Amino acid sequence: MFLLTLGPHIYYVDPVTMEKSHGVQILRRRPKNFKIFFVHTPNRKYYLEDPEGYALEWCKAIDEVKSHYFPDQSS
Repeated sequence: MFLLTLGPHIYYVDPVTMEKSHGVQILRRRPKNFKIFFVHTPNRKYYLEDPEGYALEWCKAIDEVKSHYFPDQSS
């Protein structure tokens, strides 16, 4: 499970143990299709999948959080 927070950061939460990983700063995102999108961070590119097909909504939410904190940057 992933959580998008202010900053913008994204956190992974283990759905069984409910333990949260450290957050990563999102530099940019790129949708691949309705289920898959990429998140680029300072040190890594994450390949994320939403099995319910909301990848484009994730990208939109990331853009909205980024534009709030960094209005002069685009994704």
